[in-house]
Amino acid sequence: MIDWTNAPNWAQYHAYDAGGTGGWYQNKPTLGEHGFWIASGYKWPSGHLSKITGRVWYATLEERPKEKVSA
Repeated sequence: MIDWTNAPNWAQYHAYDAGGTGGWYQNKPTLGEHGFWIASGYKWPSGHLSKITGRVWYATLEERPKEKVSA
């Protein structure tokens, strides 16, 4: 799980690439070739690093949690 408290306001997704480097994404990225995500809109390195490398990098896509609304 990613700590979203320091995520840019525009970031709606976070994912790691095959090398373990994390990135914020404005729009939902799709799997690209050679271990990278492809997305339109803003994207920026998150500074998060992971030891997740190789074949499982594609399972790291995480959507920003929805804010809970109090009644």
